[in-house]
Amino acid sequence: MRFGCLYIPSFSAWVFEQVDAAARVAPVIVVASEQVLAVSRRLRAAGIVEGISAERAERLMPAGTLIRHRDGELEQAAWDDVLHEINTYTPFMEPDRPGRAYFKPFGMEDVRALSARMQAQVALAPHRATAMLAAMRTAPGNVVAVRPHHVRAFLDRFEIERLAEVRGFGTAGDVRSFSEEITEQLPLFGFDTLGAAFGLAHRHLKAQFGADGDRLYRLLHPDDAESMPLYQPPPAISRAYEFDQPCSEPGEMLPALEFILKQAIAELKDNAAQRVKVTLHDRLRPTSFACRVLPEPSSDPRRLLGTIETLLGGMLISGSHVQAVELELASLRGARPAQQSLFFKRPAAAKAIEAVHRRYPDAIRHPATMPNAVFEEERSSLETFETR
Repeated sequence: MRFGCLYIPSFSAWVFEQVDAAARVAPVIVVASEQVLAVSRRLRAAGIVEGISAERAERLMPAGTLIRHRDGELEQAAWDDVLHEINTYTPFMEPDRPGRAYFKPFGMEDVRALSARMQAQVALAPHRATAMLAAMRTAPGNVVAVRPHHVRAFLDRFEIERLAEVRGFGTAGDVRSFSEEITEQLPLFGFDTLGAAFGLAHRHLKAQFGADGDRLYRLLHPDDAESMPLYQPPPAISRAYEFDQPCSEPGEMLPALEFILKQAIAELKDNAAQRVKVTLHDRLRPTSFACRVLPEPSSDPRRLLGTIETLLGGMLISGSHVQAVELELASLRGARPAQQSLFFKRPAAAKAIEAVHRRYPDAIRHPATMPNAVFEEERSSLETFETR
């Protein structure tokens, strides 16, 4: 197999399930522009799918469901973390869009471990297009391999109606899906699977369906000469410290990590980091590392050190002989300009309100009065708090 595809459907919801403690145990709906952008897998049985209005989703959602507003920076930081994980196994990788990436296959055991750890759908195939289609049919946390002599049999079982789920094939960053016209008309002509449509000529498909027909032909007849480029990771700041004697306790390593953290923060300048990685180089064991994606970018030494301490506590095991530690600050973001108030504002209360509002949108309300209202019950109401 020449290509692998890692696919995380409903990526926006998956991100909150990774970084939000409440979303790890309760289903989550991610909304943007008053529409459902992504949902946890278990909510689909309740009829909640992408594209419906947020208002309708609220009426359908079971008790305990969480609603979160899309956070583009958080998604990008989480995607950077996914790409970093793949990059530890292979340098040949091509991210397509958040939630889908192609890579050159490596050891099957490592591929299975990666898929299970991320609960991602992974497939291996002789072509990029076949790997993508197979990843769509795979269960989360599992890996499927489509061998060259099984490709036609696989296409024979892939229904044409599922083309609506194929988004952005062929061009990085493209999010288009196949139109209803092609998914509805092809079955009427007797082509109800991709295998049945395999023999259609390019000129016929393009004449009948335009750009969609051209995309379908390229999907069914991929280029045998396609290759996998070398991945270029985004900028990051890395610092390391080597001990004179091996260490085994957190108290011995934290001062060194705090020292290199100060160096890394000085290099951040006007930026902030949203992903923190700690690596331990042990004399007697394989190198280990742990990453954490922060809810928002930060350059606060205390907050970053707290994250480092948490990561370190989860990595150390009995009998460790750590010879060196390495710290990486990644997913760098520019500092956001903030409008300053003319009047004094209590910072502690303001930050507390904003933190609650980010985690529980529309939960905080404030009273509003309308003295000129005709009816008594309309003279006061509770309005949703809005951050400024």
